[in-house]
Amino acid sequence: MKKAIAILLVLLVAGVMFGADDSPGTAQLDITAAMGNKANHGFLDSNAASEIDSFGDVINTTYDTATATDLVLDSEALPNQSVGSYVFATNANVDYAVSFTLNPLVDSSTRPTWYVPYSLKATYAAGLNVPTDTDVTFDFGETTAASTRAISATTPKNLISLGSGDTDFVKAAKWGVYTLVVNFDGAGNEDAGLPVGKYSGSVVASIVVK
Repeated sequence: MKKAIAILLVLLVAGVMFGADDSPGTAQLDITAAMGNKANHGFLDSNAASEIDSFGDVINTTYDTATATDLVLDSEALPNQSVGSYVFATNANVDYAVSFTLNPLVDSSTRPTWYVPYSLKATYAAGLNVPTDTDVTFDFGETTAASTRAISATTPKNLISLGSGDTDFVKAAKWGVYTLVVNFDGAGNEDAGLPVGKYSGSVVASIVVK
């Protein structure tokens, strides 16, 4: 009799612990997260199309000032002298533009000061969700040869300009690589009598939300 009572008590305890009527059901953890706006761009002194193949390659790189050297300014200059690449990336789903401003090459140690204009051509080389037919030339207009007359920076001109109303606009991360070449009026520089010197200028790129 004692044995039967002991077994019955064990079964009753088990029923209290695991009875179907007391099942706790399911539990759920809701997770929400946000992705902020990201944008990055810069110049590289190489053909970056062979080095960059993703949004992350551009967005996670810190770009220092790139320097193009060994350029020839006179009539011995070959056309389309390479000055590296421009790269940019953004995940923003907004209307945007990428513009370039050119500053002339100057050697302030010469007397008088000489200014050297040039043309810069940027050509699409690789990317995602950007126009692939981009081939834009930036220049100083009719001023092509060196001069002692001060030459101002160019008005910003767009390399890319996309809005939500354009057929090329995609609401997704975008990145692009553009090869850069410069051309000088070598014969004009010689005719002007451009003196020996180290001439330096710059190209400034800006990403603008429209």
